[in-house]
Amino acid sequence: MASKMGVPRSITKRDKKNVTLYNTRMKKGFSQRELADRAGVSRNTIMQIENGDCTPNLETMKKLCSALGVDLSDLLE
Repeated sequence: MASKMGVPRSITKRDKKNVTLYNTRMKKGFSQRELADRAGVSRNTIMQIENGDCTPNLETMKKLCSALGVDLSDLLE
């Protein structure tokens, strides 16, 4: 279960890339709301991606990368 702080629940091989999004967001000092606003997506989308509940499409990934100022390959590690 995810906490109110937006910390991803258990880390599995399946959702390591989602944890990468979380870690990158935290390094930049963005809340889920701030990243969502910068990327033009909903906060719920950020939460679902970080929790491994959904896989973002390429367009969403590009928006997130732009908002975070990172390359796509950085989030796909």
